[in-house]
Amino acid sequence: MNFIGIAGRNDLNDIKAFITSYNVGKFPHLFDSDGEIWSRYGVSTQPAWVFIDTNGEPKRYFGSLGQTSLQEKVEDLLSN
Repeated sequence: MNFIGIAGRNDLNDIKAFITSYNVGKFPHLFDSDGEIWSRYGVSTQPAWVFIDTNGEPKRYFGSLGQTSLQEKVEDLLSN
């Protein structure tokens, strides 16, 4: 399973500070400066999570996900 952070709607320096502050630099991040990626996956606000299932279908979740909720979502995707 791969994770990619897709940041947008902010200044690049603020995004870098967020990555450092929340210790999420262990996986790659993209800067969606024009919102094209967000639009493609139906994301209009943050925080949002988009998981791509084994059929290539996006599963969207809006709002914060704590470690337990995130783990449940990942396990659910892996079990299907």
